[in-house]
Order: sequence, then structure tokens, then C-alpha cells
Amino acid sequence: MMQSRPPTNSDPYSISTLVPGLPSDVDHNLPPLLKSIFLQTRPASEIIIVISDLQNITQFSYESGVQWCQQTHQTLVSLRPQQQPYTTTHNQQQQTTTTTTTSIKLICLAERLTAGRARNVAAQLASSHIFSFIDADDTEFPQRNHVIRNMFQCHHDHLRVFLHSYVRNYGDSKHPYDVQRRKRGDQSKYGYIPDDGECADQE
Repeated sequence: MMQSRPPTNSDPYSISTLVPGLPSDVDHNLPPLLKSIFLQTRPASEIIIVISDLQNITQFSYESGVQWCQQTHQTLVSLRPQQQPYTTTHNQQQQTTTTTTTSIKLICLAERLTAGRARNVAAQLASSHIFSFIDADDTEFPQRNHVIRNMFQCHHDHLRVFLHSYVRNYGDSKHPYDVQRRKRGDQSKYGYIPDDGECADQE
């Protein structure tokens, strides 16, 4: 969804990926999610993860909570590649390859929040124009940000919220998150993925 408060990112179509979660998500759910985020064909400007319910960690105290949060942040940052190359395509011919690094922000809270409240906390700290919400136990297909960005570019006059469905991954594919680019008119499972700035309703 679009941000309602003034963003600080200069790119009008920048994306902040916002993730609510619990301490139990750190070891098993967040690594594959972050891997899928780092494989995006259009990287997010930042990832903001809100982990709540630290009070249920064994022998919890303020000091132990701060230490846990710092160590967890270091672990998550270590999963990030040093550079994330991505290619923009125009008119299906002109290509420009750029590298970037997505920042990772981790917010740790003692009390347990609902997923909705955790998302709101992340949204208050986001710097981008577009918010992309995803749960800690999900993964993103590689062109997710590309599609979201393109939707707002093409419908910026009236689009405020963009919702989409999900696909279950049963692990029966060698490349479960790969969505191939499709030619116009192909009625494939995933449909047509346009070039940067190309609107699907254009002839």
C-alpha cells in the first residue's frame, strides 16, 4: 500500500518490505524469506522486521533482550549478499544493470503484538513510498517487487492499495519461486510480466 505520511526516499516508487514475526521465526522462517527477498529482480529499498514477544524468551531481561536483538540483527545481515544486481528493461530491448544493497532494520519488542499492530509499527518507521507486507513464514517470487512497482507506475493517479493472491509451494519444482517472463497473450499460470514502466493495457 502507499504511504500516507511523507517518505524520505527520493524514488517515488521505492518499496519497503515490512515483516511481522516472533522469536520462533528467526531460525526457520526468516532465512528463506530473506533469501527470496534478496533474489528480487527489483530489490526493496529496505526490509523492516518487527519481532515481538521477547518477554517469553528464557530468563528475559532488558539487557538480554537487547543482546538477543543485536545478535539476531547480525545474523540476518550476514544472509544479505554484498551486492544485489538487477536489470531494468525498456521496450524489451534496452537493458541497464545496476547494483544496490537493501538495508535491514530489526525492531524488537517485549510485548506480543498481533501481526496487524506489528505491521503498523514497521510502517511508522518505513522511508519508502510503497509498503509491501509479507508474513515471516512466506516467501516472495522473484518478480514480486517488479509487479508491484509497475502497478503503481501505471496507475499512480488512483491506485492506493494493491492486493494479490498466493501460490502454495509443495516443493515439487527445482525452481519453486521462478516466474518466467511471458509474451503478451500467453494465458499461463502467472500471466504477462511487463517491462519497467510498461503498462499492461498499452498496445
